[in-house]
Formats: sequence, structure tokens, C-alpha cells
Amino acid sequence: MEKNIHLIFLRKDEPIPPVFRDCEQRIRKMHPSWDIMLWDEDSALLFLEEHLPEYINAYLAFPFNVQRADFLRLALVYVLGGFYMDLDMLPLRPLDNLADCSLVLAEEMTVSKATQEALHLKYRVRIANYMFGGRAGHPFLRTVMDAMAGRALVKVGTQQEVLDITGPGLLTDIYWDKQATYSDITLLHNSGQSVTLPNGRRETCLFGNYAVHLHAGTWREEI
Repeated sequence: MEKNIHLIFLRKDEPIPPVFRDCEQRIRKMHPSWDIMLWDEDSALLFLEEHLPEYINAYLAFPFNVQRADFLRLALVYVLGGFYMDLDMLPLRPLDNLADCSLVLAEEMTVSKATQEALHLKYRVRIANYMFGGRAGHPFLRTVMDAMAGRALVKVGTQQEVLDITGPGLLTDIYWDKQATYSDITLLHNSGQSVTLPNGRRETCLFGNYAVHLHAGTWREEI
């Protein structure tokens, strides 16, 4: 796998929140030999125009920035390889010993049966899209990109619909539906683990023991 780390903040005219900057600095400090790229709306569009022009119309058709970011993260790893990380991922250890993997995904959480039924979820074990990594050209990423592009015109009215249409819900369904097809995927497990932050808050959404999701994203504000 290529030693790249991709970060996204599409709204180039807005200041990056301090918690994002802190996580970015920690990521850079922990990975001195990796190429770390921060993508905004202009660089993202140029990237897609150069490498994946067939997806431009779908990308622009998504009603929300968070959906464009959901697609872009896949596209970056598909074309350039390496890891994608949300800007509110706090790194716990370097990713170097995962660089030999073809594709690395992680369990986000296991929802209760009641939640599964209430939200009409197909699977209880959710696959995270806040962080993943793979070699350039991995076909699983293309499969998810195609499915996501096919949903570009689907109307979105709630935050849960965003999660299901282009977010971890879609990634979860495709992974469990097709796991037998892609036998080279490494899945990091998250069975009741948690990390206690310096402020005493516990977070349970992890990327194995490599990073913890701080849930500091601002995307919910635009829905």
C-alpha cells in the first residue's frame, strides 16, 4: 500500500476548527515518512477532473458537502492509495505495519437488535467510513464508488439518510454482502473497546487500536 494519508476539509473559505488542526498535527507528527494531503473543494474537483471524470456529474449532484466528502475519500484512496482519515480521528499509533495490507476496514460498532429494527438496518455490525486504507486500484473501492454515484440524485431529508445513502450504511451493506468476493480485506475488530480521553470522556468508535473517532465533525449542521 502507498504511504499516503488523505484528509478532507472541503469548505476552503471557512477556518478549520482547532480540534481538527490538533488531530492533523498529531497525524503528521506520528507519520513523518508518509505523504499527508489535505484536500479542499478546489483541489478535490481538479483531482476528479484529471483522474475520474466519469464521476464528475454524480459528485456535483450530491446535495450536501458531506456526501461529496463520502465519495471523495473513496476516490482518493482508489487512485492514489494509502489511508483516508476524518479530521477528527485522533491517532494512537503509527500505521506503518498496515502498509502491507491490500485493504483495511474497521468495525465501527455493533448496534442493538432494537436499533437495527428501528432504523431498518440490514446488518448489526457497522463498518466505519471515518477511516480506511488500501492499495491504489482495489476493486472493492470501485464497487462502493459506483453504488454511491448511482445514489447521487436520491433525495436526502435526515442525517440518518445521509449515513445510509452515502455513509457507513452503504459501506456496511456492500462489505457484508460481498465479503466472500474480496478475501484480501483486513477487518479490524471493535468488540466493546473504548478509549478514555484526557478530558475523561470515553469514545468507543475506533480504528482497531490505531485511532479513535472524536465525533467532532461539523457535517450534521448542514442537514
